[in-house]
Amino acid sequence: MAENSTIELTSKQRKALAAIAGGCNLEDAALAAQVSSRTLYRWLEQSLFVSELRKLQRISATEHMSVLSAELTRNRTVMTGARDDIEAPWAIRLRAAQALENSLLMWRESTDFEERLAALEAAYNAE
Repeated sequence: MAENSTIELTSKQRKALAAIAGGCNLEDAALAAQVSSRTLYRWLEQSLFVSELRKLQRISATEHMSVLSAELTRNRTVMTGARDDIEAPWAIRLRAAQALENSLLMWRESTDFEERLAALEAAYNAE
């Protein structure tokens, strides 16, 4: 069946989307929307429903990243403090130093990956 782009989501679909975006599994999301699991799986084959789900997931991921970013500064402060605490056992200081170094390496890998991906996308889009 062809999908009509002017069709809007129903209130039950919106309830299911909110439940999924809130972390519910599909069975619980179906219960929250008061539909069968089969209906929810059918909705997951509809481009409008999937598009809205992806949008909600991106919003949720962005919100979570904001929280995690704020925590990174605190975590770095704790790790640096543990590393520099001359009264702390050497194993604690070493582990803190390793955690700081690993964080830097992962950030560098992530940045490099994003740069390479952007270059690939630009090359692909230029074709």
